[in-house]
Amino acid sequence: MAFRSLEDAKARLEDVNEMIAETDAKFRGKKFDEDVAAVWRGLQQEREELLAEVGEISERKRYLAELAADPRNVESAWEPPRRDRTRTVDTDRPGWVARDKALRTVERYSDKGTTDSADRVERLVRSDPTGGAARYVTAVGAPEYASAFQKMCADPTTGHLRFTGEEVEAFRVVTAAQAEQRAALTTTTTGIPIPYELDPTLLISGTGALNPIRQIARVELVSEGTVKFATSAEVSAAYAAEGTEASDNTPAMTQPSVTTARGQAFIPYSFEVGQDWATVVENLSRLLADARNVLDATQFLTGNGSNAPGGILNIGGTGGLTTTQRVLSAGAGAIAIGDVYALKQAEPARFFPNSTFAMHPTRLDSVYRLVAAGSTTEPQIMPDGRNGPLLGKPVVEWSAMTTAVATGSKWALFGDFTQFVVCDRLGFGVELIPHLFGATSRFPTGQRGLYAFWRTGTGTLVQNAFRYGETS
Repeated sequence: MAFRSLEDAKARLEDVNEMIAETDAKFRGKKFDEDVAAVWRGLQQEREELLAEVGEISERKRYLAELAADPRNVESAWEPPRRDRTRTVDTDRPGWVARDKALRTVERYSDKGTTDSADRVERLVRSDPTGGAARYVTAVGAPEYASAFQKMCADPTTGHLRFTGEEVEAFRVVTAAQAEQRAALTTTTTGIPIPYELDPTLLISGTGALNPIRQIARVELVSEGTVKFATSAEVSAAYAAEGTEASDNTPAMTQPSVTTARGQAFIPYSFEVGQDWATVVENLSRLLADARNVLDATQFLTGNGSNAPGGILNIGGTGGLTTTQRVLSAGAGAIAIGDVYALKQAEPARFFPNSTFAMHPTRLDSVYRLVAAGSTTEPQIMPDGRNGPLLGKPVVEWSAMTTAVATGSKWALFGDFTQFVVCDRLGFGVELIPHLFGATSRFPTGQRGLYAFWRTGTGTLVQNAFRYGETS
């Protein structure tokens, strides 16, 4: 360990000596149990390190004082320039400092996530005027907090007794940052925040379902529970004769909102896994991200918006499209080549340049085969092959979509997915369950539990940006 000053090292040494004395007094004449013995050994080791460090700092200060006594080794004090009142960014303000630290944290973990996830975190940090999001990102990204979290998961009951001074401070800072985030919400958020490197909100990497929406939709990392957006209809323009009075072309403004809902997952793990926690950190991150991704693949499509995200095909409901965007197939219980063209051609010109097809992989296979290879009657609709564009537009595979062709089946989506928003609430928390019990005799199973929870909401900002194909 390394302290910034001699005073900090001496203060920690006093704390350690006091804890040693208290433990000695409490267990005088008694044998330490395993947990207390581990704490005792840790304190003794830390005391030896502190004694060495205090001596090293003292010697360094003495040496620097000797150098400073020679004028040749001393530079004149630097006087900061007068603040430019015209600057738009004040680098002396605490909010700027918080953002700078958070951006350094994002950069440190950038190799563990995707470019998109890093961009989302950076965008939130830069746009939050309070600096609260920046302080949270910095706090959960501290290595000392990650090691403290590891000790808590290995032993939720007494793990905190093995915290070093730096881990205690890191945990305190995270708790304060979490309280600041909680104050901005109308609902209470509890639990222990997950370290940056484990947080699927910050590092999405799930693979258990084909869920392309985070790659093509508008994804926002937010610091509040309900997010409001603004959209408007087109402004009408016209040519007119000289001297003609202009007309009122004010567009109709709407303010769609997205409310984040709580998602949850429960992961039991054995005492043995807890003891080897350092080796399972990466696996835990994948488990949480995968569980969330599999759930979101369905909820983003058909979620009903009641304590859940509102899916894009929640027709007529929260977050979804309406029957106005429906394109029915020409024939009953079947999809023909003309239906693919009709779906594409129904898209409004305004949204057409950024539009993408979305289908289940099996349905896309069938669409690919609608035109036989070497056909002399129909041009190829996917001329670059099965993984190429469809009718000249990008296509993604979404495993939550249907493969059926029965009447009423919504077999395809086409539209500008930047008009569908995914809002991830900053912060992924857990509750640690010290002991799990069996179902038969209610005896302990030698397992602990990690109950994870997060908040996500979705919604369609502009319904007219989409069309969906439905079988007649």
